[in-house]
Amino acid sequence: MPCEDVTRNVILAMAGSSEAEDEINECYEFLKGDVTRIKEQILLAKASIREPHSLPNELRKRGIDYADLVKVAVFELIRRARRTLGQGEDFEFGKLKGK
Repeated sequence: MPCEDVTRNVILAMAGSSEAEDEINECYEFLKGDVTRIKEQILLAKASIREPHSLPNELRKRGIDYADLVKVAVFELIRRARRTLGQGEDFEFGKLKGK
């Protein structure tokens, strides 16, 4: 699975690692299809309830479990990280170097 160490890859990509950026892009593409389906189910579940406390029950009825919710959270993290990676100029501040 390409999403094994997302946190490490995001940190390394922020430090300028092109390999980590490639792994982030692979993970993004891997999760993209599932997350689209999961988000649609979440929106349908939200639309079909009246009280907020009944949302977990409705999600379970639609087959959404905690693993699906984690996939959505990881996808959102990666989506936001991809926006900022590879942008900006290189900088050097003493021994600290980065983008």
